[in-house]
Amino acid sequence: MSRIFVLFLMFGYSSFCYSQINDNKMKFGMHIGGIYPFMFSEKALPEKAEIVNTFGFVVGVNVDYPIASSFLVSPKVNLSVCESKVTFSDTKNTDYKLMQFSFNFMADFVLKKWNSTLQPYLLIGPKYIIPIDGKNNDIDEYPSKSSYSLDFGIGFHKHLKKFSIAPEIRYSYGISDINSHPLLSALKYHSLSLVLNFKG
Repeated sequence: MSRIFVLFLMFGYSSFCYSQINDNKMKFGMHIGGIYPFMFSEKALPEKAEIVNTFGFVVGVNVDYPIASSFLVSPKVNLSVCESKVTFSDTKNTDYKLMQFSFNFMADFVLKKWNSTLQPYLLIGPKYIIPIDGKNNDIDEYPSKSSYSLDFGIGFHKHLKKFSIAPEIRYSYGISDINSHPLLSALKYHSLSLVLNFKG
């Protein structure tokens, strides 16, 4: 039920943004890049347990809604493929894997400097993560939880002949607990991404 509510909230947010546009043109695009997760435990892990994070990638789509000359909102959705896990070496190397696959819904607020060749920008916005781990866990009964994050980023926008490109560094600060394993305390999921945005 909470997932449905959040999705409706995001839809309503996007509709509101659209209604604020006068003669400004929406811009559609896609993004792809690398991601490195920083999962950590708020308390000490059990004995002979450790956290392992591995690199992955993200790919998705985005829409820019100009609101003012130097301000826009940019809803995004992407698929993230990476892995964080807790290994238990005293139980036949059983791994508790989290966030192997997830859909990320973002709503970025972007402040740009338009009168510049490279057009640098800053962004901040909420993110809602829906894991789709399926049966990839060695411990299937403890799936990843959906979670909320706050994203911060910096990048620059460069116009080319037929399209534009925007390299971006984004840090995602995990707010909610993603853990459902009874032997572990709260696990928070942060991540650092390097993303290339393409727009027509």
